Amino acid sequence: MATTDAHLRVVGSARRSLFDAVRPTEVQAAGERLRGPGGMALAALHHDGVAGGVHAPADAVVLAGRAVGRARDGWVRADETAALGIAYGIAVTRHRRTAGGRTWCLLRLGALQHGRTLETAAVLADLPAVRLTPIVVGPSSAAERTAGLLTACGLSVHAADNDDAWSVLSALDHASAAAEHTAAVVLATREDPVRHG
Repeated sequence: MATTDAHLRVVGSARRSLFDAVRPTEVQAAGERLRGPGGMALAALHHDGVAGGVHAPADAVVLAGRAVGRARDGWVRADETAALGIAYGIAVTRHRRTAGGRTWCLLRLGALQHGRTLETAAVLADLPAVRLTPIVVGPSSAAERTAGLLTACGLSVHAADNDDAWSVLSALDHASAAAEHTAAVVLATREDPVRHG
């Protein structure tokens, strides 16, 4: 029997895996059309099976700055220095109101150079888990150093190749499951762009 989108979606039920609701080939095709640092991570968030349409309620998404890509209706776009703190506030509010759903925050690696963002990341491990999953996107040349920094902040780091939908979806899946009990982050990196000069 052929699998269709209807077979992959279970509306209103608890999510066991993102792969229950998402076809990686669709995310891969969408991600290959996107420009900018958001890459496959942004394409995954745009897919209804990850952050929207098929879940009740839809997940909250916060995009840090304009550089990470296009926002969907209902998403929050915040200043890069404040986005992670805003995302945590949204997650706490949703958790206290038992609104359900997750909160995702997509930010560039450069955001961690701002004191407010780094301070927020550093305290996440000491705060109650509220189903918040930050997604940090950047060049692969900084992956090891960034993973070390985030681990030192006490976060559970889930690395992904931001050019590969399967890798990104797997990291999102594992990090969102971990975010039920601890502070977790996805680090989605891609090869540094070649500069011609």
